[in-house]
Amino acid sequence: MRLHDRLHSLAAIAALALVATAVSSCQTLSGSGKGGPEFIQVRKQLTDARTSLDQAASDGSLDRVGPLLKSISSNFDVMENRSSAINMVDREHLAIQIATGRRTITETDRWVASADVDAVRSQVKELDGILADIDQILDRAIRGSTDAGSGS
Repeated sequence: MRLHDRLHSLAAIAALALVATAVSSCQTLSGSGKGGPEFIQVRKQLTDARTSLDQAASDGSLDRVGPLLKSISSNFDVMENRSSAINMVDREHLAIQIATGRRTITETDRWVASADVDAVRSQVKELDGILADIDQILDRAIRGSTDAGSGS
């Protein structure tokens, strides 16, 4: 019985330690809550690039697609650098979407280089879905930001 009581006490102490750790790291789990203005700007740039990319692919203007892909990739860099402002779940989801977006951009670049307009259109359509998911994450980050003000 004594061993059982000790194990029970140790389990209770471990549970309390886990709760204390979780409470102390809530700020980390929820993100810093800062970065709203920057996310507003990145979101607008991403939306503009996305619209222009869709139009360029639709028009078959492959010479415009490459620079737009680079612009989107630059926005990915900014988002990665500011991701600590986002809650942990959205931060992980954002990281996955950015990695998928980068892979899609690399594949799209290959099709641009080979001048295959249909393949570029297909890749842009795939990237469009990824960017839509990222837009939703940014929207939540902006709404959850303590410094976004009323700028959303």
